[in-house]
Amino acid sequence: MYEKEQIIEAFEPLLRLGTKEDFPSGDITSEAIFREDSLICARLFAKAEGILCGLDLLTHALGKEGKLQKISFLKKDGDFVSKGEIVLEVTMSKKIFLKYERIGLDILQHLSGIATKTRKFCEKLSGSKTKLLDTRKTLPGYRLLQKYAVFIGGGKNHRMGLSDMFLIKDNHIKAVGGISKAVEMARSYVLERNLSRDALIEVECKDFNEVKEASSLLVDVIMLDNMPTEVMAEAMKIIDPHIKIEISGNVTYDRLEELKTLQADYISVGSLTHTVEALDFSMKIVESSN
Repeated sequence: MYEKEQIIEAFEPLLRLGTKEDFPSGDITSEAIFREDSLICARLFAKAEGILCGLDLLTHALGKEGKLQKISFLKKDGDFVSKGEIVLEVTMSKKIFLKYERIGLDILQHLSGIATKTRKFCEKLSGSKTKLLDTRKTLPGYRLLQKYAVFIGGGKNHRMGLSDMFLIKDNHIKAVGGISKAVEMARSYVLERNLSRDALIEVECKDFNEVKEASSLLVDVIMLDNMPTEVMAEAMKIIDPHIKIEISGNVTYDRLEELKTLQADYISVGSLTHTVEALDFSMKIVESSN
């Protein structure tokens, strides 16, 4: 579960970068046009239908200089929004609004795009036991926010970083000389460091023989990576029933209908975060005092 404070803390460094990019020497247009610190009423409109995510980040950006006087929330993160629907109304300083609206809107649109895509994929998996996972294919500095958006869209988060669990991939296996050796070293590491057994061991397998070897070691999770569907179906028959199964690689929306028939525990999809279309929103001033 994510807390509002946690999300805002992750956003703060990005907000600071955004202000340096957008107005390193001030907003010269607003400073030239608006001589007084007058107030405006502005509304946030959805320009497409989808899942809302990042609303608290938008309002945090708008309130950065303490000039946000009134907020009326009509929606919350996780809600479906339709085209033309009003999501939010704010009353605040005209100059401050025009300085921060773009930064706030950009993060809102990006995260809402991720949440919308995630919801679409989750709905495609309905009727099966398979859960949708994200990956570490995120932008540096954005990981927690992008994974939050996956969560809001109904997906589950895989490991947040390399410290969270063992994931023995093909490069590890090649470098150390095999799956058995890599798993042995991971288990020795747990004992030497007195790590909790919550530090799960997952092994990426690319063919039937690797699956057989990983299963014999009773690891926690086996990842079936970039395998044809029929090969995965056969491989799953020999995996110990106590081991969780994750499908990964070349997972597209159109392929989900086929993959969910395998009834794996998880399907991980990197494109949830690395290839996503922003959900379009607009903020419009509807009333202004002179």
